[in-house]
Amino acid sequence: MKTICNTVALMDEAVDWCNASDFRATDVETIPHITRAKKPQPEVMTVVSYTGILKGEVRSYAFQLTKQKSSLEGEHPLAEEALVRIEKINSYERVRTCLHNGVYDAAWFIRYGVGLANYAYDSMTLWWSRYPDLPKTLDFVSSILLDSHMYWKQGRKAEDFTGHTMYAMDDTETTLKCTLKLLQWASKDERMLFNFHRAHMRCLTGLSMSLKGMDVDFDMFEEMNQELQVKAKEKLDNLRFLIDDPEFNPNSAPAKKDLLYGLLGAQPRNAKGRILKRTGGNAKISTGAVVLRGMKSEHPILRRVVTAIQEAQEPAKQISNVIGIEFMGNKFRTGYDGIGTTTERLSSRKDAFGYGGNAQNIRKAFRRFVRAASKASGRRLFIFELDFSAADDVFVSYESQEQKKIDVIERGLDTHAFNVSEVFFPNWEYDRVVAGKDKKSPDYELVTHPITGIRQIVKKTTHGCNYLMAGHTLLNSAGREAIVAAAKHWGHADAGLWGINQLAEFCEWLDARYRQYYPRFARSGSGSFYTELAYGLRSHSSFTTIFGYTQRFLSNPADDSTLRACAATTGQANTAGRVNMAMMELDQGIRTLRFRDGEAPDADEPALYVNEREYGTSLRLQTHDSLTFVGDADHPNYLEGVDRVFRVMRRPVVCKGRTINIGVEADVAVNWAHNIKTVHNVNDVESWVNANLSAA
Repeated sequence: MKTICNTVALMDEAVDWCNASDFRATDVETIPHITRAKKPQPEVMTVVSYTGILKGEVRSYAFQLTKQKSSLEGEHPLAEEALVRIEKINSYERVRTCLHNGVYDAAWFIRYGVGLANYAYDSMTLWWSRYPDLPKTLDFVSSILLDSHMYWKQGRKAEDFTGHTMYAMDDTETTLKCTLKLLQWASKDERMLFNFHRAHMRCLTGLSMSLKGMDVDFDMFEEMNQELQVKAKEKLDNLRFLIDDPEFNPNSAPAKKDLLYGLLGAQPRNAKGRILKRTGGNAKISTGAVVLRGMKSEHPILRRVVTAIQEAQEPAKQISNVIGIEFMGNKFRTGYDGIGTTTERLSSRKDAFGYGGNAQNIRKAFRRFVRAASKASGRRLFIFELDFSAADDVFVSYESQEQKKIDVIERGLDTHAFNVSEVFFPNWEYDRVVAGKDKKSPDYELVTHPITGIRQIVKKTTHGCNYLMAGHTLLNSAGREAIVAAAKHWGHADAGLWGINQLAEFCEWLDARYRQYYPRFARSGSGSFYTELAYGLRSHSSFTTIFGYTQRFLSNPADDSTLRACAATTGQANTAGRVNMAMMELDQGIRTLRFRDGEAPDADEPALYVNEREYGTSLRLQTHDSLTFVGDADHPNYLEGVDRVFRVMRRPVVCKGRTINIGVEADVAVNWAHNIKTVHNVNDVESWVNANLSAA
């Protein structure tokens, strides 16, 4: 039975049924912030729907909050009455509630002051917990789970508001049925259940960070805008002069195809950068970033044009990523998704209301518009960021039990600097590489340049070797400029003239040096780590990380591509697990007491959480391998909050009988990643605060 609650009596009936139900589902239909449409619309909830099941009977109810699907038509006459009833349902804690992608709905409920008290299950998260690499949309999930599945999503686009409201109730009914089915699966699959518990709590932490946001420094934002606009015009003018086309658009795929394939005769490539023997059908040519990197190996003229295109695209890309961001008031927000990747790593995008952007996609040089507190507030707030050092490589080292690598880590050496001097470039000394990380060093650019820096080259090369990349794949991943620079370090002065095959052969030569130095990383053989991974895949079609997350691989376990994906998981998913371990303890007080291979060495220590009220310390952002906090220097316990963060980030981990202590790099600033000061402990933070934040 489906009921549109268009009277107060029907609304009360909905409250009674939903709060008496054994189990229920809810969903919201919304219009996010829209400014670029022909008729800009403010962000609103249009419909809230519920489905409850009681003694086998299923009923659905919907509350309309606007007169029509468009927010421009105004509020529904009974909207206030509806919100009172929605609050009664949402705040009732005795009935467990399920949603599909419920973090989105929960954000809207919080904004409307009708927060959800018992968000117990999420059908999207449950599905991801078993099949992380499959689509997660409700229509796909229900098409697999429900024998009675009939496609209903066309109702989402219905202009008729009644039809749209009925569609909303179809959503909640489908969510409820899918959740019940998935819970049956989880009751018989302990790995799925473990994945779900962690993912669900991770999603809630992501929601908390998304809603808090960060202050915006509008003066810095405008400074960046001017800087990028000048740079964008300069690079675009240079490109158009080079190709003698005053109208050329470097972001137009058709224009790039005509120029690169039609005029300059580049070899046709697909989106992965592979050269096509034929075109047409499924063999489609591409001009994406990977393709452009590959083209630079074909001919010096082509390389010069492609380089000019890339240089013109970069400032335009940052203008889109940063300057194009819209803020809600003076806040920058990002919407985190705890199940947006197959590795447990959070993904990031605009928030639930259509504001902000992908914080993880903003380069460090352009993060400075984010500030701990607005200048006008007068508050002594600071940004405190911690990053796990070379975490992927560390975890691969311990998972593989490669003793040479473990020795380097446990000696406290910079693993990338060590690989520069001992594995890839013996003409460089370890101490010189480490010293080159200092901005005052004459070798700073040689060591740290993001493309041609010697340490960065080795970082990319090690990444490719660990994850079984072939020569051409490593070349595409690292980029032509990086590999040419690497070859020149070996005395190949003409490397800039090498073709793609010669560069790929050089990549394979570097790969061989790595595997010769670290025998456990041999591609095959009885002592190879990858041979053991392949055996595990054939036996279980899955891999379980140190932190207990199990990723299933649905592809053929005997395929090389499956082995490469599993190899990547050993590093990336373990790093994500370590970040999440810290994030969940600091935000929610949930400790990881046991790992895949044994009990935590410090299991007897209590959980160390932080928050603004008790410790003047608040978790705000998660960016790849780092966590970003805001500290309040006027809070009496802020130093204890900072100390707790350091202690949690440095907690030991157990892997195959060994204890891992991953290095942590930390810095403090007023603006995000701008004029930072490296700190090593709470005393360093206190000294910086006293020197840089004037007392009130």
